Amino acid sequence: MIRIVPGKHCLSFVVVLVAFWSLQSMASNIRKCQDEQGQWHYGTYANEACSASEVITLSSDGVIIDREAPPPTEDELEEQDRMKQQAAEDAELQKMQQARDQNLVQTYGTEAMVISTRDRKLSAIRNNLDVTRRLKVGIESDLEELRSREQTDKVRKLIREREEAMEAYNEIIDNALAEISNLEQEYDRVLTDFREALIRLDSGS
Repeated sequence: MIRIVPGKHCLSFVVVLVAFWSLQSMASNIRKCQDEQGQWHYGTYANEACSASEVITLSSDGVIIDREAPPPTEDELEEQDRMKQQAAEDAELQKMQQARDQNLVQTYGTEAMVISTRDRKLSAIRNNLDVTRRLKVGIESDLEELRSREQTDKVRKLIREREEAMEAYNEIIDNALAEISNLEQEYDRVLTDFREALIRLDSGS
């Protein structure tokens, strides 16, 4: 039986006693692990014998009190590196997307401005298209009239000129129609991107 006598050395003695009991408790713990061949190892050097396996610490009563995870394998290390790189790439892509979103929102400001910009560009193209079509009608009228004349060299020359003009006008009209179609598709995408950009910026993603 241990008897503690009150005094100035009492606290020091208690601290030493607690430390002694802790060391005794640690010394009674048992370490074990199973190597790659399935062989069990026990004792202080269990973790050295099973460098690639989980190390388990048991109390003196056989209760598991700690588990030390095995070190990562080469494949796991490679996967960790791959995931880190992927995370870095994703972060860079997100940063670039955020910059594009901000630029898009700053350019147009509102959805109505996107639509207004599209309509203004379409209107300019359609106005030019109407002018070209009217000019083409005039050329067609001239061509019809020339073909009804006596086919002298001068008349034939005028006919060729009008036919070439007709081809040029037809090309201009085809290009204008294609430009209208492309512009409509482009601004459909811009409008969709603008809406999604607002959502992303509002959510902070």
